[in-house]
Formats: sequence, C-alpha cells, structure tokens
Amino acid sequence: MQAPEFIGYQFTDECTDWQQAIHLCSRPLIDAGLISRRYVDAIITETLASGPYYIISPGFALAHARPEQGVLTAETCFSLLRLAYPVAFNQREQVSLIIILAAGNGQQHTEAITRLCSWLDEGRLDKMLQAHNQAEIDKQRIT
Repeated sequence: MQAPEFIGYQFTDECTDWQQAIHLCSRPLIDAGLISRRYVDAIITETLASGPYYIISPGFALAHARPEQGVLTAETCFSLLRLAYPVAFNQREQVSLIIILAAGNGQQHTEAITRLCSWLDEGRLDKMLQAHNQAEIDKQRIT
C-alpha cells in the first residue's frame, strides 16, 4: 500500500509531557503552512475537555481536530513523532507514537484514517513502536 502523505517523521528523547509532544509533532505541518497554531491549540483544548479520545491502540495516538479549526490545506497530511520515553495522557494511558492528522474536510478525514490504519496494519505500527532511533523511523517511511 502506498504510504500516506507524511510531512514529518521525527524521533526524540526530549519530551516530558503530552502537550509538548503534540507541539513537537505538529511543528513540520506548521512550518510547511499546512496547519495553524490554532489547530494545535484545538487538539490540546479538546484533549483537556474530553480526554485523549484519539488513542486508538496501546501506545499510539492519532491526534486531530476538526478541519475548520486550523487546517490550511485542502489535502490530507500527517506528521509522525516517536518518543523514546512514553508520555502520560492520563493516569491509564501512555503513548510513545503520535501521528497528527490534518484533513481538508470530513470525508478526507475518514478516508485518511482508513488508509493510515491499513498502512500501519502491514506491520509498521509495531515497528514504529519498537524503533530506537531516527534511522529506524526513516526505514519505515520507505518500505
């Protein structure tokens, strides 16, 4: 399956909390002019209000907000961050892989999640969760 459109693949051992991780994961999308800081704020605000509803499997969060909250492109794009040390989103859930989804509209949002999950189900999710450095993350983007 063709890889989803990732703007950034990052590995870090420097995040101390989930908010910092969301900001770092979003940076490539902001730098490319694809989302605004308002989109990142919307993800954080919704997480504080409703909890991390976007944790879709142990250790993995697919963070996103509504397109009208700051997506600046009509296309769908992603940014990925692998954390060397998991960050706690609440007392029960810790995450070491975050993907930010920025979809241009609701239909793209649903299609993008389906495509991303299919791509990850080809063994990539486990490999991403087990990656120990940037080179291991980069290897997954080309396979």
